[in-house]
Amino acid sequence: IRFTYADVTDSARVLCERHENGRAAAVVLGEALAACALLSADSDSPGESVQMQINCDGPLAGFQVEVTGTGDVRGYTKQKRLEELDKEAVFSSEKVLGKNGGLTVIVSTPSKVVYSGHVAANPPEVRSATARYYNQSLQIPTGVEVLTVLDGDKLERAVAVVAQKMPAGDTDAFVQVLEAFHEGKVKAMLKDRKEGDPLWDVFGLVDIETTDSRPLAFGCRCSEEAVLHSMAAFETEEITEIIDSTGSQEVTCHMCGEIYVVPEDALLQILIERGRGGGES
Repeated sequence: IRFTYADVTDSARVLCERHENGRAAAVVLGEALAACALLSADSDSPGESVQMQINCDGPLAGFQVEVTGTGDVRGYTKQKRLEELDKEAVFSSEKVLGKNGGLTVIVSTPSKVVYSGHVAANPPEVRSATARYYNQSLQIPTGVEVLTVLDGDKLERAVAVVAQKMPAGDTDAFVQVLEAFHEGKVKAMLKDRKEGDPLWDVFGLVDIETTDSRPLAFGCRCSEEAVLHSMAAFETEEITEIIDSTGSQEVTCHMCGEIYVVPEDALLQILIERGRGGGES
C-alpha cells in the first residue's frame, strides 16, 4: 500500500494573498493545490508539470492549479471573492462549486502533452473528484482526504493524503485503511496534527516506511521576457492604440497574480523590430 502526504500550506497562503482571495476561494484553492501535489508525486522530471482543472456551475466557476517536478506550486480560482458566501462561518462545497462539473488532469513537458485525463465531477468537490480520478482514470483503488483550515480570514492549513492499493497489496490491510478514511479518522488527524506528529498511526498498520520526500514551494514560470513575447503577438494597430491611449500596458499573470508593466519604450521597440523584419507597418 502506497501512501502520499502533501502539505502546501505556505504556497497556498502566498497565492491567496497574491490573488486577494476571499474565504471561499481560499478554501478551494488550498484543497486544489494539495490534491494536485498528490497527483504530481510520480513526476520524475524537473521539466514535467501536472495541471489540475475543475470547471463547474457554481459561483466560483472553477480553478486551475499546477505542480512541477521540482515542486513549484501555482494556481488560481476563476472567481476570487464571493461576497455573500465569504460572510458565512461555514459554507458547503455545493454552494461554492455547484452540482455539476468536470475534472481534467494534464501532464506535460515544455515540448508536449504527455497525458490528459478527464472525469465527471458531479458534484465538483475537490476530494471526491480527485478520488474518482484515481479510481476511474488511473484505475488504482484509492482513498483520499483533502483538508483546508481557515483561522478567521487567513488560511491556516492546506494538506492532503492518499492511500493506493498497489497490485501486490494486501486486500484486508487496504480495507482497514479505507475504513480510516470513511470513518473520518484521517480527516481528524490532518486537522489536529502538529508538526512532528506521526502521519500513519491512524491506519493501524506496522512497518510503514518513508521512502521519498520533495519540498513544495510557490513558484511561477511567468517573467518579463514572457510578457514581452506575448505583447509581440499583438497586431500593430493594437500596440499603437495602447501607446496612444495609455503609453504602457499592464499585464497580470493569471496563475500567480504577478503584475507586469510594459513601458512605452518597450512597445515602441516591438514596432521598430517589426519594421526591421519586414513585417506589417
